[in-house]
Amino acid sequence: MRQPKNPQDPLRTPLNEFMGTEGSVRVLRVLALTREPMARQTVAVRAELHATGVRRILDSMGDAGLVANVGAGRSQAVLLRDEHPMAMSLRQLFREEREAFERIMAAVRNAVTAMSQPVEAVWLENPKKRTPGIADIGVLAPPAVVDSVTDKLEELLSPLGESLAIHFVTHGYTGLDPEILSEEQHARLRDVTLLYGWIPLHWRREGGGPIRSHTELDDRARRIAAG
Repeated sequence: MRQPKNPQDPLRTPLNEFMGTEGSVRVLRVLALTREPMARQTVAVRAELHATGVRRILDSMGDAGLVANVGAGRSQAVLLRDEHPMAMSLRQLFREEREAFERIMAAVRNAVTAMSQPVEAVWLENPKKRTPGIADIGVLAPPAVVDSVTDKLEELLSPLGESLAIHFVTHGYTGLDPEILSEEQHARLRDVTLLYGWIPLHWRREGGGPIRSHTELDDRARRIAAG
């Protein structure tokens, strides 16, 4: 989107600057979900952004008084300033976003446990080319029932999808041996969120493997900084 022709007063509309790009939203999400000072490199890793871009975003938010620097030099950290009038609202916004996702995932798990047919594992896929409004669900089931299982799960999730304006699309798998997976399936399995059962992680996200928790992200940040 092009820069609007008529700029608005940043004092009246600060969210234009704070949330004007996906990069800014990612950085805000990381900061809003913790109250501990965090190294800039750690912010970049958790937001899955390049450190240079994150530095510019943090500097801009610092100039606006939303982000505070803690310490100095290479050990300098950042955190969201609770004294800023928008800080509490931003924290609440991202908490609600996270809780909404957790409710959706819980609903998927409940649908799986309600099924009478055998299901070995279910996960949320994260394809490289994501279609807005589509949630891709992987299902591992025995060959004899995989088609009926995926169809039934889509049926059970349909009411939830209608209420959220999301279409749940199930993808059936009868095995996860890397030798038998198609190129498209490999792409879908680069980064998954396991919801039910157990799956062997043969696949890896490009550039560092699947990322599951802040601890793993912090470890990755330390490795990057040390290198």
